Amino acid sequence: MIVSPKSKVQGPKPAGRAPSTLDFGLWTLAAVLLLFSLLLLAGCGMQGEPLPPLLNLPQPAEIAAVQRGDKALIDWVPPALTTEGQAVRADKLGPVEVYRAIVSGLRREVGRGEFESGAQRIAQLPARESRYAAELKPDGPPHTAAFAIRLLNARGHAAGFSNIVAIAVVPPPPAPVSLRATISEEAVLLEWPAAPGAASYHVYRSEQTPRPAQGAQAPPPLLLLGNTDKAGYADPNFEFGHEYRYLVRAVATRDGFSGESADSPPAVARPEDVFPPGVPSGLVGLVTEPTAPGQPLAVELSWEPSSTRDLAGYNVFRGDAGAPPRRLNAALRLTPAFRDTAITPGVSYSYSVSAVDQKGNESARCEPVGVKP
Repeated sequence: MIVSPKSKVQGPKPAGRAPSTLDFGLWTLAAVLLLFSLLLLAGCGMQGEPLPPLLNLPQPAEIAAVQRGDKALIDWVPPALTTEGQAVRADKLGPVEVYRAIVSGLRREVGRGEFESGAQRIAQLPARESRYAAELKPDGPPHTAAFAIRLLNARGHAAGFSNIVAIAVVPPPPAPVSLRATISEEAVLLEWPAAPGAASYHVYRSEQTPRPAQGAQAPPPLLLLGNTDKAGYADPNFEFGHEYRYLVRAVATRDGFSGESADSPPAVARPEDVFPPGVPSGLVGLVTEPTAPGQPLAVELSWEPSSTRDLAGYNVFRGDAGAPPRRLNAALRLTPAFRDTAITPGVSYSYSVSAVDQKGNESARCEPVGVKP
């Protein structure tokens, strides 16, 4: 090959510098910052409309009302949620408003439109109140009192009226002036003086429970036991060792509607089992001769089983030759039978039996039965 004098042989170009660890770190940091910036811009671009503030309106309550003497007792449970489904906050609650409308005639229902057109606010109660006693006017022409409440929030707004409860107002009889409770083995017996104008009486009972050493306790529920047209009532559904509180309300009627009086004075009963079982009956004594050598002469006793529910057993007694009866059994007999082998031929014996319950109450002894081996 001929090479021009002006030509130079070109050798290979020198290789570039290899990237260092520092270069990779800088590139990585730059990429992370770029990605973060893009995400931040994307998030700002997706921001929605601001939410409106919560109204904090308590849900309308459900009320119940009854006539008690010359008052209407109105009860309700404060709602736990707002109309937006949020938990009710105490600092967002306002007062409770009680409304009443009076309509002529005795009625079981009053429509919402009629109620709202004639309703007047009769009370404003603190938030979380759950009962109100409204005055009634039983005298005068027949009429119906309808009630509803509104639960306000802290701004004075409400979600509307509760349900509407109508009370056909009946002139009530006076409450029984006294109430006495006596206890028998079978029932708690209640007696009271008749109330003038009462068509019947409602009898109520609550079971008293011991109060804890600390903390408040809700009063026990008052349950309706029954209705009677007499000035007395027998309560057979009780347990010994429990404490019960009774009261009675007189009831008057008017055109198919009824109204209760105020409460009678209460009567407290604490039944204790101090009643012995019934006296055993049907005692029979038979002399049995030995059937084999070495067997003793014996008197076999038997009697009718006791019907006492808490029977623990029986005691067997024997009188010898005019001596006072003495008990033969060391422990209570669990069955209505006994075998006496400690006897002497030719001697007259007198046997009797008593019953004992689980409280240790013992009946009288039955009529004695004479046996002469």
